[in-house]
Amino acid sequence: MPFGDDTLIGSRGLKLSGGQRQRVALARAVYARCEIVLLDDSFSALDSKTESQVVANLLGTQGYFRKTDVTVVLTTNSAKHFDLADSLIILDSGRVTYQGPPSGIKEDAAQIRQIYLNRTIPQENAESLEESKVVQGQALGVTEAMADLARSTGDFSLYGYYLRAAKLPNFFFLLACTASYSFFVTFPQYWLQKWTEAPASQTRFYIGGYLILSLLAWAATNGSMWSTHILIAPVSGAELYRRLLATVFGAPLLYFSVTETGSILNRFSEDMQLVDKSLPPAVLSLSNQVFKLLVQTTLLFSAQKLLAATLPICVVVVYVVQRVYLRTSRQLRLLHLESQSAVYSSFLESVEGVVSIRAYGWEKQAENANMECLDKSQQPAYTLLCLQRWLNIVLDLIIAAMAIILIILAVFLEDSTTAGQVGMSLNIVLIANTTLLGLVTSWTNMEISLGAISRLKSLEADTAVEEQPSTEIILPDNWPSCGAVEIRDVTVSYENQQAPTLKNIDLSIAPGQHFVVCGRTGSGKSTLLLVLLRLLNAQSGSIEVDGIDLSLVPLAAIRERCFITVTQEPFLLVQACLRFNLDPSRSLPDSVILKALQRTGLWRHFDPDQQTGPISQGDGILDQPIGSLPHMSTGQSQLFALTRAVLRAEHDSVAPETSAKPILFLDEATSSVDELTECTMRSIIKEVFTDNGHTVIEITHRLSGIGGAGTTKDGQGVIAVLLSQGEIQKRGKIDDILALVDKH
Repeated sequence: MPFGDDTLIGSRGLKLSGGQRQRVALARAVYARCEIVLLDDSFSALDSKTESQVVANLLGTQGYFRKTDVTVVLTTNSAKHFDLADSLIILDSGRVTYQGPPSGIKEDAAQIRQIYLNRTIPQENAESLEESKVVQGQALGVTEAMADLARSTGDFSLYGYYLRAAKLPNFFFLLACTASYSFFVTFPQYWLQKWTEAPASQTRFYIGGYLILSLLAWAATNGSMWSTHILIAPVSGAELYRRLLATVFGAPLLYFSVTETGSILNRFSEDMQLVDKSLPPAVLSLSNQVFKLLVQTTLLFSAQKLLAATLPICVVVVYVVQRVYLRTSRQLRLLHLESQSAVYSSFLESVEGVVSIRAYGWEKQAENANMECLDKSQQPAYTLLCLQRWLNIVLDLIIAAMAIILIILAVFLEDSTTAGQVGMSLNIVLIANTTLLGLVTSWTNMEISLGAISRLKSLEADTAVEEQPSTEIILPDNWPSCGAVEIRDVTVSYENQQAPTLKNIDLSIAPGQHFVVCGRTGSGKSTLLLVLLRLLNAQSGSIEVDGIDLSLVPLAAIRERCFITVTQEPFLLVQACLRFNLDPSRSLPDSVILKALQRTGLWRHFDPDQQTGPISQGDGILDQPIGSLPHMSTGQSQLFALTRAVLRAEHDSVAPETSAKPILFLDEATSSVDELTECTMRSIIKEVFTDNGHTVIEITHRLSGIGGAGTTKDGQGVIAVLLSQGEIQKRGKIDDILALVDKH
């Protein structure tokens, strides 16, 4: 915090790591100076050294809360700081199992086991990896604004990019329809002039001709609308969305670590909305106005040939007006987008922090902040409206000048000018005013919408693609059949870091082994997992699974066939049903899904009235959106991720064509559960995976409970490796690593 409490921390705390966010929340509680403070597991993301310092400063005998007589209520699943409490309340299944001083709990052996202190790996204060990712890219709106302003007007590569997405035949059909419409809607002015000069005997002929011209104009209008909204808009939108989706899904992990989420969301929301709803009508309107202006000027100059002398002047004036209007409107449009982004960010931050806002009584301040952002977002829109009024006045003055010139010519050239020609010319001049306004507005709208095309094109051109193997091998149907992993001299570094994150890692993991990777924050634990999944590429060395080099295996095969990954924060599609979130392929029967949910204890959460029951009674719940079901806690979400892994193993076991044994990855999979739930999860892992010969690779900083997970199918104990600063510090049995951790 170089500027103290004036330091900018970015939208949603983007510039802060998890531990720093918790410390900001604690500082907020200190700033509030309340008599009662509620702390909800507020030290879980801090490393051990920082945690001890913060706890001593706040809760210790000489801490701030002690000195100021503040009542503190701390909820936690760790017994690490019990000695600092004046009174303890222990809950189990919603009931109070103990209430009293900390000294009383030491007399109850069962309670001691229930709240057994989980030994953790000390965390470095560096938090280097996370900070290196979150510090980047706060200038989303400014960067995009500058890029769009730097884009040259009339960039033909953008037109080509869009037309290829819309398909050229569709575009030429649109041009034919708009040209026909412009001719048939303007030519009746000339037809009326001839009609007024024709004898009465030809009235029926001109009436019939006028009706035919009207019908043809109606048909051309329908063709223009159909080609725009039925052909171009859906085809171009679907193609550009497909390209955008392929670009984002195919981007490497580094892209997501250095790109703000709002930037990606803007491509899919704001830009795609411009492509779908603004750009096709702008193209239609522009082509209409261009062809109409061509026909109108042709008829006007045919009636008053001397008016052609004013054409260069009109072209220059309209060009200057268009340049001023376009440049200013683009800037205002970008300001509008930036101000809208601030509104969305402020609203999302308020929604996410509604608990803290209500707890501190900041509802009025939050409301005022949101209203201020909303007011600022309307300023560019108002200014743009004023600019449009200015454009109307300027074009009205231009047309008024042409009308005056036309009347002067008609007066001085009355011998060579008929009344029909004067009437047609005046009528066309009045219509040309609307056409000119529509032309400038349409051109401006199309240029603004082309900003979205420019961003999509740049994203597709500039975003790197995950590196695929140059030569792919044919994999056996049962790969991996054993799960043996060989890591030889692997060195890895992120592209934005010079120092390697992993240095010369050599590991050999036997088939069916339970292998634990532990270490401090920034030691390279998660990087090792990313390398195995090929989310990061090793700079040197090789990784083999069952003797096959992963650098030669397609990425999809590695992630679909080789590994089953259980992450700390599982991904949920809240609009999708429970069944899809558990089994996206819909290949498992309901009985298997219900059995897995009952096994992890989640079925009681989704169906609290019935712990077990017939499959028919579970169908309704499985097909409900997961967002409409009871909310899952962090620990239950980790159980949900384990349920997915169990179902994936069930799917692989029932597949008749393969006997593959994918490797199970556990990335802090038990970090937010109590000891009893952790024991249940480890029992499931042992029964479903370890006992069936699956290799298990676990990343954790909580070593307690792992030793009690038992042995592997072949009678091997759990093997652990301790990483420090990207290098292997110690490898051995779990008890040896625990002893080393306790020693330090």
